[in-house]
Amino acid sequence: YFEESEKLKEAEMSGELPAELKQFITEIKASRLPIIKQKREIVKFVRNHLKYSNSREAWEYYTAKPAEYFTRIWERGEADCKVANDLACRALAEIDNDFQYVAGFYVKEKGQDGEAVLHSGNGHAWLKIWDHIRRRAIKLDATPKGDPTIDQEEQERELEVELEVELEYARQATRVDRR
Repeated sequence: YFEESEKLKEAEMSGELPAELKQFITEIKASRLPIIKQKREIVKFVRNHLKYSNSREAWEYYTAKPAEYFTRIWERGEADCKVANDLACRALAEIDNDFQYVAGFYVKEKGQDGEAVLHSGNGHAWLKIWDHIRRRAIKLDATPKGDPTIDQEEQERELEVELEVELEYARQATRVDRR
C-alpha cells in the first residue's frame, strides 16, 4: 500500500490541485495571516473535506491516473492518513516548502507492563511544519476524523491554536529580531 511507483511520486510533487482547494489557498494567502496560521487553515480545510477510509478501491482509483491523483482524492472525498497528508503536502507547497511528510507509527496502546504495543494497525502519516515564530517544528495532521489509530482530541488541539496566540508569538519574534 505504501509502495509507490516513480510516476506516482512525481505526481505527488507536482500534480494539479482541485479548483476549490486552489481557490481556498489563494484566499488564505491574501488574508495576511501569519504563515503558520495559513498552513494550519489549509491542513484543516483538507481534513474537513475528507471522510476517513482506508479503502483499497479508493487507493486504486486515485493511483490509476497519477496526474489526477489530487483531484481524484478531492472528488471522491475518502482518505486515510497517507492520502490526506499527500494532499495537504501538495497544498502546502503553494505557500512554501517548510514542511516534512512523516511516515511512522502512532502508538497509543500499552501492554500490561507499560510497554508500547506495536502492530500493523499503528502505521501512520502526518506532517511536520516549521514554525518560524517559535523556531521549532510542529505536528499537523490532515487525517480525517475517524482514524482509529490516532488521538482525535490531540489532533484537534494541534490544528486549533488560537490566532491570538500565534499573533502574540509573531509580535514577540518581531521585537527580538529588531534588537
